[in-house]
Amino acid sequence: KLLQEEITNYQSQIANLNSELASLQSQLTTAQSETSNIKNQYDQVQSKLTSQLTESTTQNDQLQHQITQLNTKLAAERQKAQEQVKTNLEKIKAEIQSEAQQERTAAVDEVRTKMNSEVANLRDALKVIKGEMGEKEMMVEKAWEDKIEGER
Repeated sequence: KLLQEEITNYQSQIANLNSELASLQSQLTTAQSETSNIKNQYDQVQSKLTSQLTESTTQNDQLQHQITQLNTKLAAERQKAQEQVKTNLEKIKAEIQSEAQQERTAAVDEVRTKMNSEVANLRDALKVIKGEMGEKEMMVEKAWEDKIEGER
């Protein structure tokens, strides 16, 4: 009878241990499932961030290209304006010298009038060019701001 009670006691302890083992296995399965879900969520976030980084890099490259194009265009326009001013100044100088040799006294007043007119025209042309250049520089600044905003 004592042996029977001891066997029953051991069987009860084994049943308790089996029950605890089943509970721990259930908890482990739940934890593994939660870990898998968290990993899937992490992978989704990582994929989304990678996609956003790629898109941002593409936008950045496009903005850099636009800035380069605008800078090239601005440099060409500045060069063209400088050449035009130089050409116009050379024409004015040539006219002054030619007319001065032909009619010194009468030509001086006439040349001054023409020169003032040409200078005013050149100033107007320069104002227009500077206005256009200012617009282009604002476009460059806007592109830089968009680029910086895109990087954020």
